[in-house]
Amino acid sequence: MGESESRCLMKIEWTIALPQSGDVPVWVSVAKLEREWQRSKNEYIGAGGDSAMPGKYENFGKWIISASHVEMPEVCIVDGFVRFSNGRHRFAWLRDHGMTTLQVSIQPSDVTSFETKFSSQDQTSQWFKS
Repeated sequence: MGESESRCLMKIEWTIALPQSGDVPVWVSVAKLEREWQRSKNEYIGAGGDSAMPGKYENFGKWIISASHVEMPEVCIVDGFVRFSNGRHRFAWLRDHGMTTLQVSIQPSDVTSFETKFSSQDQTSQWFKS
């Protein structure tokens, strides 16, 4: 079976976890956000997951196969560093599986900064299911 036969392109529809929070959805480039997140040594999750929280990365991978909607990672900038208040394993798994663009949920005060640093013209989130 060839690579094109064994892989299927999956599209994600994003939702905000807590709409009452007032957070705003913003489309970001995974590569741009990834480069900045790597500076957060204590919170960064590299390829393949995080040994400090075993199973979380893998469980997301099992769950997303049947998901139609996914909660946006909740992200902010604190003291000049990208911080995930929720969704860093989600982001890492999707990054590792070929996603190039996704929506994140941010505070209204961070919109300009995120759009300047991390924006993406593409507004489709897709990953390859094998």
